Amino acid sequence: MSQPDFLYELFEDFMDDPANQDFSMDNGLVCRWMTGQAKISPKISAYYSKPSNQEKLAHTIHQNLLPLMSDCNMAIPQIANYAMFLTEQQEPERGISELQKLSGIIKEYHSDHCLDYAKVQETLGTIYLMTANLPQAKTHFKRAFKIYEKIWADEPEMIEAKYQEIQELYPQIGFCIEKNLSGLLTK
Repeated sequence: MSQPDFLYELFEDFMDDPANQDFSMDNGLVCRWMTGQAKISPKISAYYSKPSNQEKLAHTIHQNLLPLMSDCNMAIPQIANYAMFLTEQQEPERGISELQKLSGIIKEYHSDHCLDYAKVQETLGTIYLMTANLPQAKTHFKRAFKIYEKIWADEPEMIEAKYQEIQELYPQIGFCIEKNLSGLLTK
């Protein structure tokens, strides 16, 4: 999206107002606005100084621009990585809390039967496994697997690979727990 197009999206209500029909955003001026070399037009500033228009601007930003600025496909893995990092830094409760929030958002805005939801459940299971909370780990792995089995119903090799991947976590995590415990005992 070009800078003028971005500002047309941002100031949509201003541009749609019949009183501003003659206003145009020339590329050079827009570039100076975007780089901070010039102030935004006083006409735009005056328009959005009215409280009712401020609400319109906030709505426009939320509806038109925030979706352009976020990469949903990357947000979920990034939050999962962050939760794992918190767990490795001895803050699993914070990681679990972040994943539970994410899980709720996915469920509310998408579904609790989608691949993203399954990945969050799997990460929760991994964290619970890392903290030796086997009942919770099992619960979250089962939730993830129900979804994987539905989504990959025609691809049994995918289901088997995921099953093997999770099965391999148990001894790996057990080794890490043992290593951490022995480190604590020798200090």
